[in-house]
Amino acid sequence: MSNEGIEIRRATVDDLGSLRELWSIGAVNPVGLDRRVTEFQLAVGVGGVLLGCMGLRVQSKQGCVHSEAYRVGSEGDMLRALLWERVMRVAQNHGLVRLWGMGKAPFWEAVGGFRAATAEQLGKLPAEFGSRDAGWSVLLVREETEALVSLEKELEIFQESQRLEAEALMARARIARWVAGGIALILVFATVVFAAVIFKKQRGERGHAPMGQRGR
Repeated sequence: MSNEGIEIRRATVDDLGSLRELWSIGAVNPVGLDRRVTEFQLAVGVGGVLLGCMGLRVQSKQGCVHSEAYRVGSEGDMLRALLWERVMRVAQNHGLVRLWGMGKAPFWEAVGGFRAATAEQLGKLPAEFGSRDAGWSVLLVREETEALVSLEKELEIFQESQRLEAEALMARARIARWVAGGIALILVFATVVFAAVIFKKQRGERGHAPMGQRGR
């Protein structure tokens, strides 16, 4: 099978039906994947036929390669290599530090560069990816230097400060609206009272007018 005419692209919600079919063929557990369609990179053949897929879940500067599947009769190794190249490019664009996977096929060691995760590495596995006892392999995408870790922490602190500042601005805006509303109510009440006083005064003046003036 030649890779001529094969398109490697990111999945969209329009691909969900084809992905479900491919997951069934590849015995992939589809639970929860419907909501994560855009995690997948696809190998699409002539006529728009979905030939293969590979998922990449991103969490805290780490990625989990998951849910590979290939159509029966297609060359899985060739498609895997094409998808893997795309996944690595996505990982680098996201600035990921390491990739996790549970695959033990020769490809992942010879080409992908994955190795069995050590206890120290497993300590850095995001809980969202699953249990540490799942037989993980790991690939270091780039060195996790102290400067990088410090930069990421500073970014997290900055994002948190931005969130708190936005919440404070919203709170001040709500208070300002309440104050403005209160002032408006006071003004309306004062206007009504003032009008009532004027009206009462005018009636009193008419009631005390001389008899001769009343008949005019």
